[in-house]
Amino acid sequence: MQISCLTRETQVYEVEEANLKIMSAYFAKDQACGTRHGVTFPLFHRADRDDVDGCVAAVLASDCAVWSQADPTPVACQALLIELDL
Repeated sequence: MQISCLTRETQVYEVEEANLKIMSAYFAKDQACGTRHGVTFPLFHRADRDDVDGCVAAVLASDCAVWSQADPTPVACQALLIELDL
């Protein structure tokens, strides 16, 4: 039996990895929908893994009609811009 501990360090993505995951989701959605969007909200802080994964899932789940709007950024992604140091 192996026991692992979850720490704050294991529950966050570093800035580069979080941005790469989000940019990859934007690119994949643009490819699927025939659109071109850039990420307009790069993260400047580490982000909770669940929050980043939620943003990625929201991007990929977006309907192409919604994704074709000028700013299709899902609310789950907009919330990443707020960093609370608790």
